[in-house]
Amino acid sequence: MICRSCKLKAISDTEPLVCLNLLGTGYVWKGKRGKHRYREWFGRERRCFNGSNQEDRLVSLNAGIDCLRRVQASTFWEWKGGSRLFFWRWSKELCKEIRDGASVWVKDDLPTTKVRHRHIKDKEIRSLVVEKLSEVRAKGYITPGEVESLISVFDVPKGDDIRLVYNGSSSGLNAAVWAPWFSLPTVESHLRAVDPGTFMADNDVGEMFLNFMMDVKMRPYAGVDLTTLFPEELLMDGMALYEHWTRLFMGFGPSPYLTTRDVMRVEPKLKGGRHLPYNVFRWSYVMLNLPGDVDYDPSMPRVYKVRDDGTMASDVFIYMDDFRTTGPSREECWQGAQQVGSRLSWFGFQNASKKRTEASQIQGPWAGTILHTDGVDVMALVDQKKWEKTQWWIAWLKSYTDVDEPLPHKEAERCRGFLIYVSRTYKSMVPYLRGLHLTLESWRDWRNKDGWKLPAREIETLIDAMKDYAPLPVLFTDLPKKKGKCIDTVTAAPRLKADVEAMSRLVRARVAPKVVRRSRKMATAYYGLGDASGQGYGNGLVIGNQCHMEYGHWNDEIRAKHSNIKELTNLVGTVENAYAKGLLANAELFLCTDNFVSEAAYYNGGSTRNSELNDLIFRLWDLQMKGNFVLHMIHIAGTRMIDSGIDGLSRGDKAEGIALGKDILQYVPLNLFPFDRSPTLKEWIESWWDSGYGHLEEMTSENWFDKTMDAGNFLWNVPPAAGDVAVEQLCTHKHRRPESMHIFVIPRLFTSIYRKQLLKVADLAFSVKPKFTFWNKDMHEPLIIVVCFPLLPHDRKFAPWRLKNTVLVEGTRCKLHRMQEEGDQVDWSHLRKLLLRARTIPTMPDGMARKMLRTTLRGPLPQTSNSRKRKR
Repeated sequence: MICRSCKLKAISDTEPLVCLNLLGTGYVWKGKRGKHRYREWFGRERRCFNGSNQEDRLVSLNAGIDCLRRVQASTFWEWKGGSRLFFWRWSKELCKEIRDGASVWVKDDLPTTKVRHRHIKDKEIRSLVVEKLSEVRAKGYITPGEVESLISVFDVPKGDDIRLVYNGSSSGLNAAVWAPWFSLPTVESHLRAVDPGTFMADNDVGEMFLNFMMDVKMRPYAGVDLTTLFPEELLMDGMALYEHWTRLFMGFGPSPYLTTRDVMRVEPKLKGGRHLPYNVFRWSYVMLNLPGDVDYDPSMPRVYKVRDDGTMASDVFIYMDDFRTTGPSREECWQGAQQVGSRLSWFGFQNASKKRTEASQIQGPWAGTILHTDGVDVMALVDQKKWEKTQWWIAWLKSYTDVDEPLPHKEAERCRGFLIYVSRTYKSMVPYLRGLHLTLESWRDWRNKDGWKLPAREIETLIDAMKDYAPLPVLFTDLPKKKGKCIDTVTAAPRLKADVEAMSRLVRARVAPKVVRRSRKMATAYYGLGDASGQGYGNGLVIGNQCHMEYGHWNDEIRAKHSNIKELTNLVGTVENAYAKGLLANAELFLCTDNFVSEAAYYNGGSTRNSELNDLIFRLWDLQMKGNFVLHMIHIAGTRMIDSGIDGLSRGDKAEGIALGKDILQYVPLNLFPFDRSPTLKEWIESWWDSGYGHLEEMTSENWFDKTMDAGNFLWNVPPAAGDVAVEQLCTHKHRRPESMHIFVIPRLFTSIYRKQLLKVADLAFSVKPKFTFWNKDMHEPLIIVVCFPLLPHDRKFAPWRLKNTVLVEGTRCKLHRMQEEGDQVDWSHLRKLLLRARTIPTMPDGMARKMLRTTLRGPLPQTSNSRKRKR
């Protein structure tokens, strides 16, 4: 399963314990202390995993025997007897969790449903079902034991075969448990370690979820009825044959979170020490190649690991059960894949050797995207079957929007899921999925007729009106009536038709197109600013050392339009004129505007209320599909636009800012760390930090990657252009170490690349306006501060276990916002009080803790009577 050398190298992160003998035919202990050090390690591991009492030692013994029995039944290519993780090889704090199964958060009473399995009349289907169930029973994944509730099992066609679905929702099991939100890597993560010429290889883990044990307390509620499928095993008529799952099965709500968390915890061990000279995954430092830097290189990733010799480091990226290895050469890539596969086996995972791919520059899909690195460009695409399926789904949507018919909800959900999957490769599709999102969510409460969720103030007004038995506002008259949790059909949102038309044009190619994600030709970055006033417009593009400026007056037609239309018309004209002149070939353009609607419309694909905005935005995305350039739209503060001179240029004033030859980079600080911009900012944060948590450690860019398994309290100081990478690593830290505390600080710039994911992982998020001593008016944009609290203990009284949206957190956020709106005096001690209360929740009386943990999430619409009653 794994060579002795790999086994011993995995033990030590500083020096190998064995070396080849003189003949090169075997291994011998290295030096005088090699064997002694191995014995010391073995003794420590034995003491850790034997347990502290006889009962625990017996459990470990039986579990170890089970592991070895499965190893004995395996072959080089397949684990025929199933697998079980070698728990004694995991860290001391994780060994019991790996042995017995991770604890599950239970938020409600567990079900006691015992709905019998339906009788399968089709003999051929029945034999296939029996065959698949017999396999998992033979491997010991489903075993006899106590059964309190049954989950449903049904088959779905899969070509000439079937796939069994184990449904934990039908019995109410999934509704009774909870799992935290977590993020999955995307192709953007993969691209950080890829440039033209990079080699890639894949490893695969067999039976991904089934490698992990289920919590012993949950097993009785994951029962399976085998009575009608294995009648020969019944001792007498009228009896039932019930068995239960012992593994985390697909269909159990917490399975994805728990399995990916433990896989991510073992990832540093797969890579080994980053300073070891023999390690293929070694790296020396993190290169920050950020827009705004004088030497910014668009042909390279913005954040990537570098070796001592300056080459991009090899790396591993994990998407569920797919391990993608990268390397600068074929040999190193294959060596990395072999190391990952061997160490997976060493920890007890089913390393599917027959699925390992050869190191190549043209690999198959990973996270839904195919990457080609065999030319001067890094190209991305989907396979032809997925492209044709994309065209089919868009045509399906069009068949409904053309005739204004309601869409089947379940089918529309499947359509959305697939299009999101494809849009990770073809990013120009992302803005045009908004109409589908609004359509699918329009049936929920507190939505207006366009599908958007209502602001909190409007919700409060409506609640007050309903309490007084006033008639419902017209706002809700178009809402569909729901039954239970969902409805059968949904009415298309007003913008869906325009979105479908736009996507139809984007996918008109017959063959799946390759899109350039990185190119050695793309060696230039350009920066521009654009602003429009009531009467005129102005913009400036700095290309090389030359500033291209345009200004003028609007004609009568545009002058009468809304200011948002004027702003976006100016920006679109700037890009189209530069493209027509050939200035944007192989370039990356950062275009700044002080109009928030323009930025939002660009990334959202337009507006629900203005068709002109939709048309203008499509022109920008369509131009990028045709032309070889990348456009980023960035919202900046109006005061920064004034300082740059573009605000005056729109009024004909050419005597300010970049018009006088000033460096445009000083107006686009995407590369600057907030602590460097404001030296007193860190001191201010430490002033409200609660020392009861312990030391607050500042994270460097190297720490983002090499402290992912450290527990503690971390302060993230992040420049805007690295926001996406930093947020991704924050999510990784939070997933691996949910008991850690994080404070994340970043200026409100370039938010399109990180804000959505940052707000998902955040428990508390608030902005600091640029008017304080630690963040003054020279900063221009507000400062975003995010706090991620540790998860609370598994005890049910601490539900929802996460402080996001609780009265405790939301109360503090509202106070900080209100005080900043009312004046310059803000009592920041509210943050210290929040941290103190959050830290002491586990020690509070139950009633007080429950009061703190009440959520502010809106419930369903209150019921109203048709008859108007007298108000008392």
